[in-house]
Amino acid sequence: MDYKKDFKKITYQVKLFRKLFKKIERKYIFSYFFLTLIGRILEVLSLSIFLSLFFVEKKTSQFSWITRLETNYALLLIIIIVIFRGIALFYIKINRESLRINFSNTLKNKLLPEFLYAPNQLLIKLDRINITESLNSYIDSSCSSFNQFNKFIESLISTIIYISGAIYFGNITVLPLLLGIFGTFLSAIIIKNNSWELGKIKLKFNCEVSKIISEATFGIKTIRLSNSQEWIIDKYKNVNKNLLIIQRELLRRESFYSMLKDFIIISFLFIWFLFYKGEYEKTYVLFLILLTYKASGFINSIITSYRLSVSNLVGFEKLLNIREILDQEKSLKKEKYTQLIPNIKDFEIINYFEWNTQNKLLNRLSKIKLRKGDILIIKGDSGIGKSTFMDLLSGNIDENSSFWKIESDNNFINLKSLEGARDIKKLIGYCPQNPYLFESTLFENLVLKNNLKDKERKILSTKIEEFLLLTGISQRFKNFSINEMMNLTLDNFSGGEKKRLSLIRTWLRDCPIEFLDEPTESLDSENSLKIKKIILKRSSQKITIIATHDESLSTLSTINLNFNNLKNINLKTLYL
Repeated sequence: MDYKKDFKKITYQVKLFRKLFKKIERKYIFSYFFLTLIGRILEVLSLSIFLSLFFVEKKTSQFSWITRLETNYALLLIIIIVIFRGIALFYIKINRESLRINFSNTLKNKLLPEFLYAPNQLLIKLDRINITESLNSYIDSSCSSFNQFNKFIESLISTIIYISGAIYFGNITVLPLLLGIFGTFLSAIIIKNNSWELGKIKLKFNCEVSKIISEATFGIKTIRLSNSQEWIIDKYKNVNKNLLIIQRELLRRESFYSMLKDFIIISFLFIWFLFYKGEYEKTYVLFLILLTYKASGFINSIITSYRLSVSNLVGFEKLLNIREILDQEKSLKKEKYTQLIPNIKDFEIINYFEWNTQNKLLNRLSKIKLRKGDILIIKGDSGIGKSTFMDLLSGNIDENSSFWKIESDNNFINLKSLEGARDIKKLIGYCPQNPYLFESTLFENLVLKNNLKDKERKILSTKIEEFLLLTGISQRFKNFSINEMMNLTLDNFSGGEKKRLSLIRTWLRDCPIEFLDEPTESLDSENSLKIKKIILKRSSQKITIIATHDESLSTLSTINLNFNNLKNINLKTLYL
């Protein structure tokens, strides 16, 4: 029964390896293995094989002329071949590392955009640690598996060529070679590594360690204020302890395997020596022992590379599981979508905005219609679904059920489905209820753009200074350059400061539609009034949608939507 399980496991691993290699362009793999073959053929003609020629005569061999060479010429030939072999191995190493690096970059560069653009209904199936680890540990583990499998193939080629050459040049070397090979394989069978199972456990604990470090880093203020340092330290120690146990177990098995391998090989060689001790000189016996250990070393390299490759393959399995979830986006695109915003400049000012949905659960909220200058105020008790509804209108959730109609002075367009949701975001500036600051400069935090020209930077820097002053937060950055890195380790920005920075970030985008979720939350009356004045001034040429508990903001409204008056609508089901 165990053999059936082992066979199924190996078959499954082979399928994973096939999928892994499909991620790489064939021309790179072929060039790598071609260089490997050349390098190993040269290795056959290098020192280990040529030394055997000094001990074995084979007059019928087409290489018998080598045995008749003077020592100086033979050594010169060996040196030339070793040099060429070294050059080949040099290119093999560079090629292998280039393959690994390119493979890693390809996976990361492809996966990150897929995460960022994935529909919420797919992201909800992934926890944060899975997303983080897929871009780090899972991809690194996949690359390590790919790299080790390449070494496995390389070692296999080397072993075949080496043993073939050794047998060809001298029949007397066959028995010691076979003893070394048999002894190494026997040791591997007796001391099983269980690479797959232990690899899974090790990856699990590595992910838990990363998760705890992430929680400790981003939640350090909460931990310190709650005096809960020991709680997070204990969690970290316990997981590290389990990880250490796994690492020790792997080390113990590897050590037992090496010890048993040496013992079996020495025993076999000793028995062989007892039978043939009178037939050969000591130097020749020593050479055969070295030859046997070299063959054993090749076999050991095959076994070790395969085990390491399988151990790291579990990361690729995890990565595939995540890819399967993200690939479900294709099945969500049921309707053929063709219309996109042709020119964003045609929609710098929007006269009409309409949102509708096919979701039958939201019939009472369908057909939201707004015009330029409108301020829609969304009110209701905490947790009733105001922010969720804002996410619906802006295409952040339930994208495939939504429709948008946009009209400007010069154009109109109908947007729908996932692509439409992505396109509508070009027209929307959104200040979320819980702002996030990035470990970067204040300028980059507010602009969220790269590769700006000097003129653009100057214009934006001036606008930032103006908004900092208007929102009453300029004093906070009095001795701080907007191009200086922000230290967020201790989360030393208040809720009100984060909110105002998030508002500035939204206003700098200067989009025709602005979503503001609790824009005056955590602000005193004086600063709330400043924010209110900015909103009112900007609203005349925009469509503004605000979710709030602030009654003073309600006075700005042209349209009110009170969720307390809407019954039997549970927007939270959209996240399930």
